[in-house]
Amino acid sequence: MTHRRKLLLVLTIGLVLVAAAGWWWYARFELLPFKMVLRGSSSSSENLGVSGGNLVVVAPKPGLLFGTVRKPGSREQFTYLILFRYGRPKSDDSSRGLQFHCTSDGKKAEANDTVELAGKRIEAAYRIQLNEKGTAVANESLTIGGKGVDMTSGQVFLIDMTAEAPVYQQKKAELPAIPSKLESTQDVEQLAESLRKSLESQDPEIKAFMR
Repeated sequence: MTHRRKLLLVLTIGLVLVAAAGWWWYARFELLPFKMVLRGSSSSSENLGVSGGNLVVVAPKPGLLFGTVRKPGSREQFTYLILFRYGRPKSDDSSRGLQFHCTSDGKKAEANDTVELAGKRIEAAYRIQLNEKGTAVANESLTIGGKGVDMTSGQVFLIDMTAEAPVYQQKKAELPAIPSKLESTQDVEQLAESLRKSLESQDPEIKAFMR
């Protein structure tokens, strides 16, 4: 083999190795599913408890963000559920943020949740006030995207964060019972999967949104 052919062979092998390394990095950071599961925050007293910022994002499926409340004499139940579409997260994207805060003093409680992706925000705020005896709900309110909503008209909201001007769409659907106390990210992820199946079976529009 001549010196020139040896040089060409070495260059060819080098190019193949560089290409292989480049593909490995691409597959590692671009093709593998992005996943984020968070328990969020919670606050509770003897008669009253709230949680917020329970987040499940498993690309390429739409994300889920939800909050819960435990009222006097009742099991934990949902306060809201937001299903959202999002673009592929970028490793150098600094415009992402999460803020979850809950408080409860036994007579009133609130949860404030914010998720920011690529400069666009998802916001939810829930407040509840008990009566003087602390035995029943005096009033409760839900704010989505900075606007008060009628909870009797539905607690499920769809939003496409990839749109130029994202708009919340309120949907009325039966939310499944929360099977057990949410303590871990595994509990949150399992509940999210149950939510997906339940909602897909109830509403064709929600089913199409989650595809």
